[in-house]
Formats: sequence, C-alpha cells, structure tokens
Amino acid sequence: MLRGVTWPRIKLRYTLERGGQAVASAEEQVSDMHYLMTANRYMTSDRLRYEKAMLDDWFDRRFVRRQ
Repeated sequence: MLRGVTWPRIKLRYTLERGGQAVASAEEQVSDMHYLMTANRYMTSDRLRYEKAMLDDWFDRRFVRRQ
C-alpha cells in the first residue's frame, strides 16, 4: 500500500544493446516522490499503476528524449 510518504521506487540494472553489442549499461535508483500529483493512464484497479507510470516516464526520459 502506497501513501504520501512511501512513494514508488525501484533499483534497475540494464544493458542497452545495438546489433548484439552493448552500447551502454548502468544501475539506477528510480523513484517518483510526486506520484500522487501526476496524471496516471493506468486503471485504478491496477495495483502497479504508479510503478508502471514511473517506469514509463523514466524510459521516456532516459532513452526516447535523449536522442
């Protein structure tokens, strides 16, 4: 159960590959302290809706907008 003081967070380890070759790899701590203040496109019945939205945003910032 999430409350205002227990925001969603996850530790990720990833490798980005292109053509079978590692281009980048890292380990990151991803969190969203403002998860209750942002729009969420996932159904309220989805127990992981805040985590999914947080990871969508992280992926967009890390890989899509960087180019």
